[in-house]
Amino acid sequence: MAKKRSKLPPKTEVEILFINDRTCCVCRDKTKGVQIHHIDDNPLNNEIENLAVVCTDDHDKIHKKGGITKGFPPELIKKYKYSWEKTVRDRRTSGYKPLTINQELEKVLFNFEIRKTAFELSSLDDHNIKGIDERLEYLYQLHMLEGYTPEILESIEHIIILPSITNKNKPSKIAEKMYEFCWHLVGPDKIPIDKEDILNLKTIIRILSSIGNFSGEFNRNFKTIKNVAKSFEFILNVSIWYNLEEIASISIDEIKKVKKACKSTFKGQSPLTKGIEELNKILDNFQKSARRNKIKWINKLENKI
Repeated sequence: MAKKRSKLPPKTEVEILFINDRTCCVCRDKTKGVQIHHIDDNPLNNEIENLAVVCTDDHDKIHKKGGITKGFPPELIKKYKYSWEKTVRDRRTSGYKPLTINQELEKVLFNFEIRKTAFELSSLDDHNIKGIDERLEYLYQLHMLEGYTPEILESIEHIIILPSITNKNKPSKIAEKMYEFCWHLVGPDKIPIDKEDILNLKTIIRILSSIGNFSGEFNRNFKTIKNVAKSFEFILNVSIWYNLEEIASISIDEIKKVKKACKSTFKGQSPLTKGIEELNKILDNFQKSARRNKIKWINKLENKI
């Protein structure tokens, strides 16, 4: 019996094809047609890290009888995926010619563009979905191609409070985008982590906490809390992969604050029960994953949860 397959969201499809330059990660032959393969063989799992771009020939080989467990086990497909995606990133970065001006002036210009875009994002009408998506995507592309990630995240952090109190779509989309700024952190055997990555993770945690607290207490939007939980879940996974006790501890503290906000009864409102359940679920998954990976500090953090 065929497995039930969910339609790949167009945004996710565009993202994974862009990251892989529409090229098979196995044979790297750009002339072949490509398909998107679910690495864990679960057609319902459409997370970026579970998707690999492969040509039709290699896709057939993967799905031949015994292919998943013999010729192309998931671990091997992941190696092909991460190796090719890194090649694409390096090629794009090295091939980009920076402006032939003074570096300090260049930095000032980029910072101006980042702040300008962040303030535009803050001032947009909450129902202007296209405009919100365009600003967030522009900031993401600057992060990908130019590496001004700390400046981008700091600008988002500066403007996040008002949208989180008064809007629903805007904070939800910002929360959904946050984990993409650290999606490259897929494990020390593939991508090393540095001090800037750690600082960026802390900024993302603060942004998610602000969105979650204000959304949980004031606008009671479950979709926003769900996206906050999704990004927190990725950060907790990163803390396991890289053995980052501090990041896990800070994340748990902030998740507890968001849960408290969801439990509040501001102006007689009922607790946001679905949001609390979503946050509890990611904490439960984190504990199970940490135990499976034999993380030594998990017992200490479980007392906080």
